[in-house]
Amino acid sequence: MKHQNKIRRQSTACKECQRRRTKCSGRNPCSECRKRDCVCDVNESSDKRRKLYLSMMEEELKYHQQFMDGFLKAIRTSNDADVHHIIDVVRSGSSTSEIQTAVNRVLTDNRSSYNDVPGGGPLRGWPKRKASKSATSDYLIAQLLDPSEIQSDGDSAQQPVSVPHELSRSTKEYLEKSENLEMLCE
Repeated sequence: MKHQNKIRRQSTACKECQRRRTKCSGRNPCSECRKRDCVCDVNESSDKRRKLYLSMMEEELKYHQQFMDGFLKAIRTSNDADVHHIIDVVRSGSSTSEIQTAVNRVLTDNRSSYNDVPGGGPLRGWPKRKASKSATSDYLIAQLLDPSEIQSDGDSAQQPVSVPHELSRSTKEYLEKSENLEMLCE
């Protein structure tokens, strides 16, 4: 014989039921909050199995992907002075928004100087210059993409960095995939 009054467990309990460690009926207000005459507050985003949380995470992932795409594009298409400036901003402990501002400024400068040339630029104004093959650019890209190249003894003081003679395998694979994607998009 089934028990009709049994409270089903909810995937996310209200804050009061979480605090008291009681079963939450999931209604608003839940039965426990109604009994105790307290505020029933459910945080839907705390349940990591719900669609709301998944869509928020998807949006955050898209943001970070776009940020990294812009970051890599700025490093690939910029001169060494601009690349050094971006790395200085990153190393100074700047926030993500400050880094993004520096990257956007470099990309805007590159785009405007490219579009000043008669004949205009490609769609959306992005320059189509290939990545610099200089040792400096390869070194800087390796530093940014492969943290194992950076020597650190664990303290927060900045340590000298070893200059790799060639890019690590994972960095090469990543750059090759990115270049293949760029060629497909052209």
